[in-house]
Amino acid sequence: DSAKLVAGCVAGDEVETPAVLEVLTALRQARTPELWASAAAGTNGATAQLSRWLEATERRMQFFAAWLAKGSVKHVSMPALQFPRAFVASARLELCRGAGGLPLDAAILRT
Repeated sequence: DSAKLVAGCVAGDEVETPAVLEVLTALRQARTPELWASAAAGTNGATAQLSRWLEATERRMQFFAAWLAKGSVKHVSMPALQFPRAFVASARLELCRGAGGLPLDAAILRT
């Protein structure tokens, strides 16, 4: 976990690796580290500035916190998901299983 490595490096408990150095340099320049940006799929290029990346991450966390607190939701923010295609495939599979074992091709999701 890069955040733990950075914290350990700053505290003097970890060795500074090239990956940690890249994260520290990016944070000093107020930009999102490449490692973090690659994990933020669905931000539509809004990861160049660190503040935008943090805002997008905060929105994701709020979405999932509400989902956990309220249970199943009727609407899902697709950009909040790391892999939206996998979510859609899973939703189709659940729909088919719940409908008595319909073939997966029988489920059509419309937006």
